[in-house]
Amino acid sequence: MIATIMKTFLLDTEFYGQPCDVEFVDVGAPLGSRDRLARRYSLRDLTLWTERRLTDRLSIISEALDAVSSSDRVLRHPRAWSRPEPEMPLFD
Repeated sequence: MIATIMKTFLLDTEFYGQPCDVEFVDVGAPLGSRDRLARRYSLRDLTLWTERRLTDRLSIISEALDAVSSSDRVLRHPRAWSRPEPEMPLFD
């Protein structure tokens, strides 16, 4: 999914359809193991999702986020904003 999003909405847009490749590195532990394993994936070696499959998955994620945000199960915690130094007005 991530590879399809990157290819469709970032690489094809920024590189105007020119050939390009990106490598993804997964450093997670394989299922059933506690040891991490570095695995490298190339964009050209991955099977990209169809537009329909990507749309369906993003719709499911969107619906889930809407359900969570409208429920009372998630509590919002106010964020404390640190004030910039008064001597540094350009960083306001």
